[in-house]
Amino acid sequence: MHEAMVRRIVRYGHAFNPLGKVTPEQMQTLKSAMAAAGRAFADWR
Repeated sequence: MHEAMVRRIVRYGHAFNPLGKVTPEQMQTLKSAMAAAGRAFADWR
C-alpha cells in the first residue's frame, strides 16, 4: 500500500477489502496509522 492509499483509508474508510494479498507489515502500517488518527481498527466491519 502506498502512503496516499493509507491516508485515504484512515480518513474515509469504514472497512478494508484489499484487491490482493496484504502483508503483515502493510496491516501493521494501516493499524498504526489508524491509531495515530484516533481511530480503532477493531471498530471496522
